[in-house]
Amino acid sequence: MRIVLVNAHWNNRGDEAALYALIEGIWKLDSKIRIDIIFKETKTVTQFLYEGRIRYITTRFRPQEDEVKSAIAFPESSKNVDMKREMEFLRNADMVIYAPGGSVISDRFWWTKQLEYLFPVVYAQSCGMKTFFAAPSIGPFTEEHRYRNEILCKVNTICLRENIGKSELIRSVGELELSNCLVGNDLAFLGNVSMEENDDIFKEDRRLVEYCKRYEKIAGITITDLNWNVEFAKDEILRQRIEDSFKQFIHWLEEKGIGVILIPQLFGEQNDKDYLMKYAKACTNVFVLSERYDHSFQQYLISKCYAVVGLRYHSNIFAAKMEVPMIPIIYEQKIRGFCQDSGIYEWGIEIDQLSDETLKVKFMELEKDYGYRKKKLFEKNKEWFGKSQRTMEALNELMKHSEG
Repeated sequence: MRIVLVNAHWNNRGDEAALYALIEGIWKLDSKIRIDIIFKETKTVTQFLYEGRIRYITTRFRPQEDEVKSAIAFPESSKNVDMKREMEFLRNADMVIYAPGGSVISDRFWWTKQLEYLFPVVYAQSCGMKTFFAAPSIGPFTEEHRYRNEILCKVNTICLRENIGKSELIRSVGELELSNCLVGNDLAFLGNVSMEENDDIFKEDRRLVEYCKRYEKIAGITITDLNWNVEFAKDEILRQRIEDSFKQFIHWLEEKGIGVILIPQLFGEQNDKDYLMKYAKACTNVFVLSERYDHSFQQYLISKCYAVVGLRYHSNIFAAKMEVPMIPIIYEQKIRGFCQDSGIYEWGIEIDQLSDETLKVKFMELEKDYGYRKKKLFEKNKEWFGKSQRTMEALNELMKHSEG
């Protein structure tokens, strides 16, 4: 069987973690399956875990709806180079899987971008291939697009990360038409983290080891200015508030004798370490982790932290998985949905409420309830793992049906 993962993102440790779990999960079901990937990247795919084992291409394009429909009806006549590359790459696949990741099938984005991500799905459907959504986020939907609804209703199985995504989908297409959807969880909960192997890697980083020895408690923090976010990209006031709030908060942690490790989410062509360095220059208790460490090491390091403050979605997933109390900064649907589904919404801070004062208040609440939160995370982990496993179970069923 040949499976093509489409709409995958790279150069992001969170996407790397979820994609790793999906690939390993597929090979656990059947080690003979051939996996190929279409990445949505404009730049180089670096530090790829499966170089030489998995074939991949990168594509980006912005098609109009009539252009997509024409390419589906007359593939050979398409003049869009990347659309033709995708169709040629997908040819002879048995199944197409929409890779895990953030919500692009959403009216926060232009319709042309949604069409780009829907294109490999509708092309696969036109060729009679099975189609499967492997726990991405989806929505919100504020506009009516019949073509989108038509495509989504024909997907064999849609597994989503959050209940809020399913609610959006039902609101868009109607509950009676939506018989193909279930809610799982972020696939990163399934990925194995070798504590022994990562401990050896940790011991080789003398600077990191020496830094950790200096502090009894360390907070792992992820920060972004959200200039990549379609909703907040032009909000200069928010950008400055984020910087001011975290600098003052980190100074406050320094006064309490707590160390801070800033954890880059991005690597390769999308490296965000330079942005984090401004905080290291302003505060003496800050260590910026090297961007070369993969998702597995990041999870290992987070397990050694006292707490996590996450303005990046997957840092909160990593903390939850490693049972480290966290303060999620809620900036969009995916993290809001996870917190609501998990019963930990009150631990977080909505982005419009972010300030050094709210960070301090939430951190003091975390300290006060630390034992309770550790216990809750321990108890929730079995549930989170089970919900994530739903995606692989549904995929297994579809694979069996395909072979039959």
